[in-house]
Amino acid sequence: MAKLSKELIAQEALNLLNEQGESALSMRALGARLGVSAMSLYTYYSSREELVTAALTLMRQEYDNAPIPGEFWEDTIWRTTTSIRAVGLKYAKAYSTQHGYENAARGHARRIFQLHRDQGMPLEAYRRLYSMLEAYLGGFISKEIDQRGTTFEPIAEDDPDREWMLIAEQAYNDYTFAGGISLIIKGMHLLDPEGAATWRTPEDPATWTWK
Repeated sequence: MAKLSKELIAQEALNLLNEQGESALSMRALGARLGVSAMSLYTYYSSREELVTAALTLMRQEYDNAPIPGEFWEDTIWRTTTSIRAVGLKYAKAYSTQHGYENAARGHARRIFQLHRDQGMPLEAYRRLYSMLEAYLGGFISKEIDQRGTTFEPIAEDDPDREWMLIAEQAYNDYTFAGGISLIIKGMHLLDPEGAATWRTPEDPATWTWK
């Protein structure tokens, strides 16, 4: 076993969260996986809540939210939201743990804010974008995770509800995800057609506030 560190503990906590869910994560269980006593973990994390927050923060570090010089905001939306969904599906049980650990999202939220503001997006426009994406991504990814664990019963050909039931079964996939993101981007263009045509990441990294 590698030398104990905050990073190693957080990574193993994330692994445990994703394998067995939040209810399985205790200092005792994590210590057993790491081959140390539960008490030794308190040297690095003062509470279970702090440990879960660190694990979820580590998960979010896999989001692709770094600036790309010259990138238009629409391409940024496609890149960042696609990565958020991919990470959510990769760490399905950990992703479903997020409620009550909002501090774990602060770093990512700050970077996304700085990224779009650096692109020249006005504060009011970003407020609208944030609200739409927050609602859409949270709902879509959570429902997709739930649906992946669902086994659907065959639908009889003569079932009067067959059409809408098939639509419901196929509501969460690459195609429907892309459709929702497209609608959000189109909505932003409708709300501010002139501004939306110009927002892009500056070529010079020295001008970025993102960090």
